Amino acid sequence: MTAPLPDRESKAPRSAASQAARGWGPRHLVLLEALAPPSLVADERGRVVHLSPKAGDFLRVPGGEPTRDLFDMVQPALAEPLRKLWRQVTGTRREASVSLDGAAAECGAAALRIVPLEDGGQRWYVVAFEARATGPRETPGGDLRDVLLRHVIESAQDFAIFSLDLDRNVTSWNSGAERLLGYSEAEMLGQPGDVIFTNLDRQSGAPETEARTALAEGRATDDRVHVRKDGTVFWAEGVSMPMRDASGQPAGFVKILRDQTAEREARRRLERSQAELMQALAETQKARQELEAADAAKDRFLAVLSHELRNPLASIASASELLLMPKLPEAALEKAALVVQRQARAMKVLLDELLDVSRLTLGRLTLTRRPVSIAEVVQSALETARPLVQTAGHELVVSLPPRSAEVDGDPMRLAQVVSNLVGNAAKYTPDSGRIVVSAEVFHDEVVISVEDNGIGMEPAQIDHMFDLFSQGDRPQGRSNEGLGIGLALARNIVELHGGWIMASSGGPGQGSQLRVGLPLLRVNDEEEPPLEEPPMRAPEAAQAAEGELVLVADDNGDAAWGLAKLLELSGFRAITARSGEEALAMADQHRPAIALLDIGMPDLSGHEVARRLREEDWGRDMILVAATGWGQETDIRHSMEAGFDAHLTKPLNVGRIKGVIEELAARRRR
Repeated sequence: MTAPLPDRESKAPRSAASQAARGWGPRHLVLLEALAPPSLVADERGRVVHLSPKAGDFLRVPGGEPTRDLFDMVQPALAEPLRKLWRQVTGTRREASVSLDGAAAECGAAALRIVPLEDGGQRWYVVAFEARATGPRETPGGDLRDVLLRHVIESAQDFAIFSLDLDRNVTSWNSGAERLLGYSEAEMLGQPGDVIFTNLDRQSGAPETEARTALAEGRATDDRVHVRKDGTVFWAEGVSMPMRDASGQPAGFVKILRDQTAEREARRRLERSQAELMQALAETQKARQELEAADAAKDRFLAVLSHELRNPLASIASASELLLMPKLPEAALEKAALVVQRQARAMKVLLDELLDVSRLTLGRLTLTRRPVSIAEVVQSALETARPLVQTAGHELVVSLPPRSAEVDGDPMRLAQVVSNLVGNAAKYTPDSGRIVVSAEVFHDEVVISVEDNGIGMEPAQIDHMFDLFSQGDRPQGRSNEGLGIGLALARNIVELHGGWIMASSGGPGQGSQLRVGLPLLRVNDEEEPPLEEPPMRAPEAAQAAEGELVLVADDNGDAAWGLAKLLELSGFRAITARSGEEALAMADQHRPAIALLDIGMPDLSGHEVARRLREEDWGRDMILVAATGWGQETDIRHSMEAGFDAHLTKPLNVGRIKGVIEELAARRRR
């Protein structure tokens, strides 16, 4: 690009000049800059709208889009002859030239030539400073296009410039056309110019359309693939313009082409580079988001793992303290031992699942196979899952084939699968729901089904429920137990047995069904014995003492019982609740001075219970302590916002609880 002249005048003339230059058009400027003599373009007022590099060198000013007056720009010796020629051409609107002599000739030009151009209702004038070597020339009639062709026909090596008659036969052919298209002038004179179009363009009438457009509109653009003599193709950008005779009638066409293959390929490479860069940026962004999601998932997993370990630890810690208490009743000693045993088993299941995930990830999960009956698998699974089912008060229905059906499998792993399915149903079914465990033989496979009347699932949840660490929304207030790995393990274990697993649901509130298919080994003739169901042990009521009344609310019965017993042995009176609604009812009935509330409880969360207690006149001064397995900063903040006085993380120590209660009570007395 040529540099613009310094703007020595106001911005308004420059804006007008720039507008005129835009009207002149880029293809005209390409032609102007290809002219052999130094040339410039001026508007009707004599304002220069474009200056070719050669003219800039000749006049000793930068080329480009100047804003200066034509007569101020030229050397003083050229100004007067240029004014006379300008008045002549602008008056007659016909091309004219004048030879220079004397001081004017000393400026480096032998003649001045001005060619008028009218295009699209606008008028410009091309001023050419012809060099000494050019010599005197006749000035035939014609418009700008004839003059441009005459000037550039031999000097523009980068342009294929040729003329055509009205039948589109070649009448002139410059050296640039020979170089670009491969045909010599002798080969092309009198021949159809359509030969440079592709067969497809000729068949579609592109040459005829171009000629009609040029005649109708004054020019026709030509950006397309063209063909060389040797058959190779290239992309060219060009323009076709009509030539007119002295009377203004069309006499033919002049066509200018420039090879744009290299520029087009460079543009494509740039576009490809930009696309590759954008793709790389998108991939980087995606990778960063995935890393952030993985980091967030890790944090969630660790928080859930901490919670899941704290809950059984809390029960074990309370029960172990009770076991150390002197003169504890025999029944309480037995129950404390059972709590430790039960909660240790729960921790073992949790840790086993974590180890299984590690084994699956490393491809080291192995099976110990043997013929095993489906009844044995279901019996073993229910021994693990039944406490969770009983805690929620669900009805459990079991239906097995009348004859013993066997599969070739790992009894422990298959029981783990069924236990996970039953546990999943128990967690996602509101209290006092119904769970049906059944098994049926279909041809060469056994299908085990676990169906519930719980909260159901959306289709999107079904698609992801077997993904590792995936957890659905629990019933209102239900604690978010589990690590989200049980169903993922179940799927992998089933697939290792050559089976399948699938889930279905009628939608939210319509319950769910999970089914497992396993290859059938054989069906025996003997009937299956009925499953043994252990008797349910009624929870032991906390015994009253003489101190302040404490409400202990926790959906984990072992944890609530153990903590209540420890509080009683420490001088408090204690009552227990297993849900949020029950906690509110007991608080309203007994008006305790202190409440230790678990956060994740059925019906209502501990946060909601705290908010409702604070709304009651008798609950505003109650000491509220959050007792939970969730211990991150956000969990503590949420507890404080809900109205708790303190947030304690499980496992709880009675000494610590007493210290917090005494400190809070002292604050209330101040």
